[in-house]
Amino acid sequence: MANVKTVIIRRDASGNMTNRVIATPKAVNVVQEGLRASDNMTMKLSAEHAVQQGDEIYYIQDVLDVENLRGMWNFYGGFRDESGYEHDDVTTGSFHTMPDSVGSELVDGNFTGNPPVSSIDWRHQGYYKFNVSTGSDDGVKIEKKFKNNNVDSSGNPVASSIPVIDMSGDFDMIFEFKTKLNADGQTLFDNYDHATSSGKGLKIVINSSSTNITITADDGTTETVMVAGSITTYDTVTFVRIRRKAGVFKLYLDGVEKSLTNSTNSGDLNSNQDIHFFKEYDESATPAAYVTDSGWTGVPIQFRLYNIALPDDEVKKLRVSKPVNTTMKFGGKIWKIEDKGSVKKLSCSSFARELLNTYISPKTFLGTNFASVGGGSRAYNRYYQTSSGTTTRVRMYAIIEDILKYVDSGVYSYFAKHPSTTCQGDFYADGTLLDIIKVLMMVDGDDHMFVVTPRKILFIGLEVSTDQVISNQNFDTRDSGKDDTVTTNSLFTTGRKKLYTDTKTFSTLASPQYDWTAAQDWTAPDGYTPVVERITKVTRGGTEIYGIPQAASWSSGNSSTFGADTYKLNDDNTVQFWNRTDANPHTYVITYEYTYTYNRSSNIPVAAATTKFKQDTTSIDTNGLYHRNISVPQLANGFDVTSFNDNYIADYKTINKRYRAVSGSLINSLTVGQKVRFTEYNKQNDTDGDANTSPYVTTELVIRSIEYSYPQTTTIIELGEYMFSGFDVEKQTVESLRSLDSSVSISRY
Repeated sequence: MANVKTVIIRRDASGNMTNRVIATPKAVNVVQEGLRASDNMTMKLSAEHAVQQGDEIYYIQDVLDVENLRGMWNFYGGFRDESGYEHDDVTTGSFHTMPDSVGSELVDGNFTGNPPVSSIDWRHQGYYKFNVSTGSDDGVKIEKKFKNNNVDSSGNPVASSIPVIDMSGDFDMIFEFKTKLNADGQTLFDNYDHATSSGKGLKIVINSSSTNITITADDGTTETVMVAGSITTYDTVTFVRIRRKAGVFKLYLDGVEKSLTNSTNSGDLNSNQDIHFFKEYDESATPAAYVTDSGWTGVPIQFRLYNIALPDDEVKKLRVSKPVNTTMKFGGKIWKIEDKGSVKKLSCSSFARELLNTYISPKTFLGTNFASVGGGSRAYNRYYQTSSGTTTRVRMYAIIEDILKYVDSGVYSYFAKHPSTTCQGDFYADGTLLDIIKVLMMVDGDDHMFVVTPRKILFIGLEVSTDQVISNQNFDTRDSGKDDTVTTNSLFTTGRKKLYTDTKTFSTLASPQYDWTAAQDWTAPDGYTPVVERITKVTRGGTEIYGIPQAASWSSGNSSTFGADTYKLNDDNTVQFWNRTDANPHTYVITYEYTYTYNRSSNIPVAAATTKFKQDTTSIDTNGLYHRNISVPQLANGFDVTSFNDNYIADYKTINKRYRAVSGSLINSLTVGQKVRFTEYNKQNDTDGDANTSPYVTTELVIRSIEYSYPQTTTIIELGEYMFSGFDVEKQTVESLRSLDSSVSISRY
């Protein structure tokens, strides 16, 4: 048995799998970067395996055997299989439409109310899962896969097809869930083919009211109904194991075997029908349909299917281990192969890089240039509200959902409802997808966790606290120190500039001949000083005059004068006129273009302006000046730019500590973006020897990256402040989000 494996898949131009390699790697190094960077992996593989550049590659790591793992659903942001065999959910509508049975809000196990109650339980605090209720809605259909991809040209099984999830011999099934409806007849798992004359397959039903579980096994000849009693499933996390070995079934609840009324059926339970979660599906009905009153309500945590009967001690490892969000730790493509003789060294980039580097522009939406999105509308890449009411503003998560429909043929799933707020003005999907998501997350203001899973699920949720502790008691903590890489306490931000045109008349201005008039300031129609991009026309007494450099030829008679009447625009947004012809008073009319207005007396842009300046003087006094110039062309409203500025300064004004924690084992239970309690020893807290003063200090820190190394079986976790590496998301925010410290055209005010 092996606890790690790699799956390498080659596809044709139509996306159909043409080759699959499943192997145990000789060495692996995976770095999960979350908000910091895109994930990456290097792997050493035996030379006999046929792999090539461009192949998809996946890496799976678990506390149990993965060699015989045939189905693995962790329900983290979706219903896609992490076993490497792609037993994925089948949607009947849009690629990004969640089944109606799934609640709009995920649960994370945190405690709320008085007295506080967990939405799952204390072990799963900080682990996002779905609320499912299929009472009046459909279940979730899971597409069955077949050995050697033995299907017809349409992808349908043939008579000789054998399912990857093979139930002809021994098998093991593990279900962890929380049932939230106290009723009988709730189908949890349906692999039963009603279309045959007597039925064939396996079905598992939860009877919370009667406190039992029913297993129905049918080999097409003999139907065996097995009932295990004295099982409480209502409103409690339940760990159920169902095993068949040598034709004998056994059911275990939380590691304890429960008596079955019948236990023997050694027949072939395979069928070619798809699997259904959370509700029974009747293939014999016309048309085929889900069975009324067979739905299940609750929180699914993990489902696992194995093609062998696992040793009891192996299953115990899983039952007592900490929860996980993902078993598959990497998904991407091979971009480089080095032949090292007996081994091949593979360099791999993640799907996250592929997705987040996708450039979004009006061309992205060609063919669907106009659409209704999230209560509002989209015209090309512009998202906008359709009336003055706030209900027609487009939700931020709806913008992301809409964009993903047009990226990589819509294969990426995104079901989270974050960021959850709206922009107050138009939003332009312009730049890489990473640019767009980061701007939305910053305007929203909440602290988010951000993951692109190996199975192409984009997950954005709130940073949540777990019950996990990292300290020098269970980790080797190293490299603690301060990191000011992204510290910002002074910020000049420029949003999308919209040009406005106006005219201004200056009556009877006079100055000596061969001299400038006094500098003239003025206000735009809103009563504030305009930031002028350019003056397009000036008339002097009705005659057009030209500005510098058009009138910059010097008079041959006097080298200190211009050769014609002219004008100039000063850096402080004032204008002056040069009198060459005479010293008489004249009326000047200027036509000008401006981008925004500001209050000249306070030198601060007004609310509607898309250029903002903000400082945190307390941070500047404490840490010194950390200034950045950032351009966010996605934002076209001054209020949104203000939110961006306020939230950015709030997030990055402090110089925080960073920590590195190293473990001598593979820690599968943590996810980038989760919060953990970090405990460190600080002798300065106990200088007087007072027994009541602990030298240990506990703070809550966010996991920024996780690095796995095999066969060394080490895990390196970085917490707290950011450290840059490779393709860095925070660096992307500061630089690639059109952050142009040297080349941006700084507006004058």
